[in-house]
Amino acid sequence: IDEAGHVTMPLQSCFQAVVNPSADQANIALGSFVDLEFDNERFDLNGDFNTSNYTFTAPVTGKYLFNINLKFDNCDSAHTNINCRFVTSNRNYDSLVHQPDHDLASDGSIVLNGSYLVDMDASDTCKCTAEFTSGTAQTDLSGGNSYFMGHLVA
Repeated sequence: IDEAGHVTMPLQSCFQAVVNPSADQANIALGSFVDLEFDNERFDLNGDFNTSNYTFTAPVTGKYLFNINLKFDNCDSAHTNINCRFVTSNRNYDSLVHQPDHDLASDGSIVLNGSYLVDMDASDTCKCTAEFTSGTAQTDLSGGNSYFMGHLVA
């Protein structure tokens, strides 16, 4: 706590990871969940995010807030569903997008956002995955425009 009363916690678990700004994650496979490759950190205050396996590891037991912003380019208009999933040690959190609801009449881009408050024990993990059904494996996760963020809330 500084003299003005501001509370800072420099080792509080907090991170923001992005897909490599100079290279999209290209041609995401169909029909099974694929890890989303958040391989660059904008910041990681406690060193809890691993850019080699795209996974956050909880340093302490608590409630963590995770957010995603995903920009998918070259989405096939024949995709019937897009399922984005936070995979954690205790359970999975799904956000299902039914493509016709997005009126993707021709190949194009879709932006998805999501947030979950997750109960985690020390050493539990969390990563983001996505599954595309139907169509062609041509969808790319946009580098520099897709983010995975999280922090310890309580």
